[in-house]
Amino acid sequence: MDIKVETFNGSVQLGGFVDSQWQSDQAPEVAASVNGVQQLTNDLIHTTG
Repeated sequence: MDIKVETFNGSVQLGGFVDSQWQSDQAPEVAASVNGVQQLTNDLIHTTG
């Protein structure tokens, strides 16, 4: 996994590469559960092999 997290005033952007769809689905759920996160953009890319 290579996930980058950018934050600004309650907005979070996830970017990078993950190995599975499960990781792509879980990362935003974890980020959204952090206190203070108001908006989330998921730009993760699921790669295979």
